[in-house]
Amino acid sequence: FLVEAHRFMDRQVVTTADRQTLQTASFYGREKKPLPYLLGVMNAVLHGIEAPQLVRGNTLAIDVRAIGEKQRRHVILTNPPFGGTENVDAIKSNFPFVSSATSILFIQHIMAMLRQDGRAGTVIDEGVLFKSNERAYAETKKDLLENFNLYAIVSLPAGVFANAVANGTGPKTNLLFFDHRGPTQAIWYYEVHAVGFSLTRTQRPIAENDLPDCLAQWRQYDAWRRTPATERPAEPPLNARWQVLPAALDRALRGS
Repeated sequence: FLVEAHRFMDRQVVTTADRQTLQTASFYGREKKPLPYLLGVMNAVLHGIEAPQLVRGNTLAIDVRAIGEKQRRHVILTNPPFGGTENVDAIKSNFPFVSSATSILFIQHIMAMLRQDGRAGTVIDEGVLFKSNERAYAETKKDLLENFNLYAIVSLPAGVFANAVANGTGPKTNLLFFDHRGPTQAIWYYEVHAVGFSLTRTQRPIAENDLPDCLAQWRQYDAWRRTPATERPAEPPLNARWQVLPAALDRALRGS
């Protein structure tokens, strides 16, 4: 995520001040395990991030209630661990909605780390969206919908992360995109069936890839939603691959 973000932003550098900001005050990350941390730092340096602000530590050990505005970020991109559990009570107490499931704790952390004008994109396992048998899930999603603007969900097929699990296809996942300008009014939902590689451990390249179409369709819808209501068509540009989900999905996410 950091390397690709750097590659995109590097093309926009104009002045030496831009370069200084890009290199020293743009990229921050945290990794719990020593080897991925080392690889992350090395990868960042090899791809042109000369001073990566990466630290080693458990992200969930940060008390979200103690996060100040100076610590918050404009943009958060993350792929937190799927299906993990946190059994240390002292760490679980860092969150208003206590759970052993790391996925729901990470969502709370991301929300707490987002500036008022910030935006986030994250990969989560699908269970986070629709599981409601635990108070932490329902309360976290209620907070997300009422205080943040969850404007897009991209559903990925099972198998995208097959190469990261010991066996099987791995969890079915979703991409969530939200900002801090809530509450949520409508959610753009796109279901991806193919991603340009086989949904197996080998991940061999294939021709079918819905992601370029997803991006193109989002840009059309985003242009429509940003146009003043008096100047745009009453309905967004229609497409069979996506839909806009208002209150009905909200109720499902809330667990009601």
